[in-house]
Amino acid sequence: SNPLIATRCSRVLGAYIHSGSRKAATELALDDSTFYQAASESSYSVPRILIWAIPLLGFIGTVIGISGAVTGFSGFLEQAGEIEQIKEGIGKVTTGLAIAFDTTLLALCLSVLVMIPLVLVERSESRLLLAIDVFINDKLLPRFKSSIDSLSENTLQQVVDQAFQEHLPSHQSLIEPAEAYAQQAATKLAQGFIVEVEKVQQMTATLMGKLSEMSHTVSQDRQAFITSLEQQQKANTTAFTNLLSELRATNMQLLEELNTGNSAVAQGLFTQAEQISNQLEQAASALQNRVAALEQYSAQVSEIAQLQQSLEQTLQSLEKSAQLEQVLTKVQENLTQLKPALEQLSKPRRITLLEQE
Repeated sequence: SNPLIATRCSRVLGAYIHSGSRKAATELALDDSTFYQAASESSYSVPRILIWAIPLLGFIGTVIGISGAVTGFSGFLEQAGEIEQIKEGIGKVTTGLAIAFDTTLLALCLSVLVMIPLVLVERSESRLLLAIDVFINDKLLPRFKSSIDSLSENTLQQVVDQAFQEHLPSHQSLIEPAEAYAQQAATKLAQGFIVEVEKVQQMTATLMGKLSEMSHTVSQDRQAFITSLEQQQKANTTAFTNLLSELRATNMQLLEELNTGNSAVAQGLFTQAEQISNQLEQAASALQNRVAALEQYSAQVSEIAQLQQSLEQTLQSLEKSAQLEQVLTKVQENLTQLKPALEQLSKPRRITLLEQE
């Protein structure tokens, strides 16, 4: 197989030739370095496990030897009867213990002997990988040229200008459609605005006519109402005057009859006077009610006058401004205020004076 340095250099050169970029070759070299470092670390896992297991095997042998020696010594003590036999048995037991501890010592020495070459080999391999990385980074990669460095500014400028000319339209081809669209939109907007203005003018003229008719109708109703109030007031004044005249005549007659001494007639006249006074009180209360009603009518008349003034002001504001919506709102409010007064005026009213004999 090829040496490691040749393999890695060939991979870096292949990446540069394939991509034409020094950055791609540098990234590949870094990936190879990481990969070989990880592979080196994982390759020493089995020897490290063996080095760890050798002292453990020595300890296991020591435990087995000690347990065998103790077992043999206990059996020997049961069978031995003389001191010489006991000494020989103790010597055998100590010999077994020595062999058991020698097993541990041998395992420890063997693990040390194996660990030293393993550390040396691992260090030499790490140095080799580091030397390869240094060689690639310091000797090989600086010799590569970036693809951007090989292009001059003039070449780049020419390529960019050509791309703009081929793929982007000219400013005239962009401005002409925009101008045509703007003209069409302005024409449509002007036509729509003119149509809407004509509609508003028609609605304004219609509203002005209706408001004029309404104002004329309100004026006629007001004049008729004032005339009827004056007639009713004159009739009430005449009736009240006649009633006072009758009362005076009755009082004079009562005084005359009292003077003549006719007590029966005087008593009848007195009763009649009381009845007339009661009728007079009723008539006075009716007149008071009528006066209150007349006051209400006058208040309603003033309210109608105010509404008429507000309608006139609304007409003037409508003529001066084009805010049609606000004018319609004011007219609607005025009509709403005028409706109760017109309903009250439309109801018939009658005052009746009762006279008891």
